[in-house]
Amino acid sequence: MKSYLDLLYKCLIHGKEHHDRTGVGTHRLHGQSLHHDLRDGFPLLTTKRMPLRTIDGELKWIVSGSRWEADVGSSIWAAWATHEKCSVFGRNAGNLGPTYGPMLRRFPVGITEDDPHGLPPVCVDQLAELMYELEENPDSRRLLISLWHPYYQQRCTVPPCSVLYQLHASHADSDLSMTVYWRSSDIFLGLPFDIASSAMLLSAIAAACKPVRKPAMLYCNFGDLHLYNNHRDQAKEQLNREPRELPSIDVEATWHAAAYELAWRWKLNGYFPDPAIAGEVAV
Repeated sequence: MKSYLDLLYKCLIHGKEHHDRTGVGTHRLHGQSLHHDLRDGFPLLTTKRMPLRTIDGELKWIVSGSRWEADVGSSIWAAWATHEKCSVFGRNAGNLGPTYGPMLRRFPVGITEDDPHGLPPVCVDQLAELMYELEENPDSRRLLISLWHPYYQQRCTVPPCSVLYQLHASHADSDLSMTVYWRSSDIFLGLPFDIASSAMLLSAIAAACKPVRKPAMLYCNFGDLHLYNNHRDQAKEQLNREPRELPSIDVEATWHAAAYELAWRWKLNGYFPDPAIAGEVAV
């Protein structure tokens, strides 16, 4: 993951100081990108230990369409799921509102105030639409998922940071690639999670295709890429470590069309990282 470490160094050295919403402060870059070929290994950082089970659990929570599952998302989203933050929108503690999962599986068509949780009765299951198009029309340039809704992003505790996904199915072979756009990305804590999560999603979708496809390129593009001021020492520590060989991963997946369910399991091979580096999340 040299491309990630290069971006981390660039943000540390050349990022412009910025006062942000959290009050912590950042050094940020605009319009950056990186890419990774999954055929060269699974993009899980080796310069610090990454908890893939937690990453996978969060992704399964999102793909399920749930607003909140404490046993899956508590360690990641607990700071945003407090009574204080949720009550601002008239919701109980733990209800993040119409964010990642609901936008993926129940993207709103129209607007209503009838539902206190924030979504109208008519919605689009974007994952189901995507899986159908991959099977029926894999050459399409419309293999898109959008998690950004201009109305509902103002009505959830934390709006999505990754807002657009586009799949690219190769006509010449069985490769499947994906481009992801982040409006905002915390490069030290959030981005390593998100890269691995996106690679897992790509791998699961590829394995669930009929016929099965092979995960290929992951392209990552960033609007606001930032290093929080309370992560600068941790970034320096990580940059002093030498990257090791990337692990490989075996993913088996099924798209249950009748139940609109994407299910997968995985096995990670050859992961020998350096110890984890703790960092406090900015809320």
